[in-house]
Amino acid sequence: ILPLCLPAHTSHILQPLDIFVFSLISTYYTQEVNKLRVPVNKDQFPNLLAHTHIKAFTVSNIKTGFQVIGIYPFNPSII
Repeated sequence: ILPLCLPAHTSHILQPLDIFVFSLISTYYTQEVNKLRVPVNKDQFPNLLAHTHIKAFTVSNIKTGFQVIGIYPFNPSII
């Protein structure tokens, strides 16, 4: 584990999962709901959410999240 110091008042901008992966969860969930063409009930919700997590939380997506915000590889022009 390597600690990472973030500049003051920028943690909301520099959180790679918030910026990239969690936005994918929202996109994938909307796509799955639209495929059903019916309202999602409480029995269907856990399966849909699990499916979207599997699609979003890939190694590639997580790495891309860090690249997009300039943490790794380090890119000060993005930060």
